[in-house]
Amino acid sequence: MASTQPRIVLVETVRSFAAQYFADVIPEAALAAYGERAVYLHDLAFEGTLFDVIPETTATDENAEEILGALDQFTEEYDDDLADLVGGAPAEGWERGLHLDASYDQVVEAFKKDGFEVRPISF
Repeated sequence: MASTQPRIVLVETVRSFAAQYFADVIPEAALAAYGERAVYLHDLAFEGTLFDVIPETTATDENAEEILGALDQFTEEYDDDLADLVGGAPAEGWERGLHLDASYDQVVEAFKKDGFEVRPISF
């Protein structure tokens, strides 16, 4: 089912995301490894080309899994708040991610080129 919501992606650095919401969940080692990388959330109905434009060559490790697990927990706990940020509940659930090789700015630019409105994960 296609989404009727605007193409909005929520993007934050891992460090900022952890400081705002999950400082007790994301280990210091994960912040040291990926603190300046970007985490993102958007409606699964919307596809982006981030990993096509910037291929990821770093293998997912325990630190990345910790961050992705925190994102999963976050979307479960704050689903209604997130839906408010993007104009309604996602049609197909949340796509969440962490690009291990792209900078925060590269992630933002890739989503903008795909027609997304980029907003912070903030409420």
